Amino acid sequence: MLRCSHILCKVDNIRDCVAQLEQAGFSVQWGGDPARAHNALVWFEEGPFLEFFELPRWFRWLSYPFGWPLRFQRRSTS
Repeated sequence: MLRCSHILCKVDNIRDCVAQLEQAGFSVQWGGDPARAHNALVWFEEGPFLEFFELPRWFRWLSYPFGWPLRFQRRSTS
């Protein structure tokens, strides 16, 4: 039987995301030193945890030669 260990959510700004989650009442744990972390975790008593992450700035420059920006951009529905 397969089980989901965690759910990944890409965000544009991890600090704004953490602030919004804390305002909503969630307890958020940084994935590393808060000053340099690019991810944050929300744990639950049971089931998978949520991992929110932002891509580091240098990743955007590295991704262009490989054509990745199209995959990571949000597309407008209008």
